[in-house]
Amino acid sequence: MADLSLGYVSGPRDLQRYKVDSAATFAAGEMVSIDSDGYVIKAVSGANVIGVAFEPQDSASGTDGETSVLVDISPLSVYRFTATGVTQAMLLKTCDVAGAQAIDVAASTDDCIKIVGVDVAGGLALVQIKHVPSGVV
Repeated sequence: MADLSLGYVSGPRDLQRYKVDSAATFAAGEMVSIDSDGYVIKAVSGANVIGVAFEPQDSASGTDGETSVLVDISPLSVYRFTATGVTQAMLLKTCDVAGAQAIDVAASTDDCIKIVGVDVAGGLALVQIKHVPSGVV
């Protein structure tokens, strides 16, 4: 039987440590992004994802940058996330984030997710993080 759990599936990881926002709380295996102050936060719909948290984080009682977290930023790592409405035709297409463990196959504003495999019946996609450069301050 196939493993239908969400999160890391395969590929080389590139783990980097980043400072975390004071209100950030997320689990290992959830996508993360960088807020406007340069701190890691849990990815939300429409976020430009930088990677996937390698370890859980709860800095709700701290200050910005007080804690740090390992993030997998490898563009070659493959993760399994929820993908409502995914079809076989979406293979190798890009899309956006719908949440920390979900992708939005109908959105392509940021195109920070590349679909490398699909499970149409399960509503799941195998994805890689596609780094999208942002402008400087």
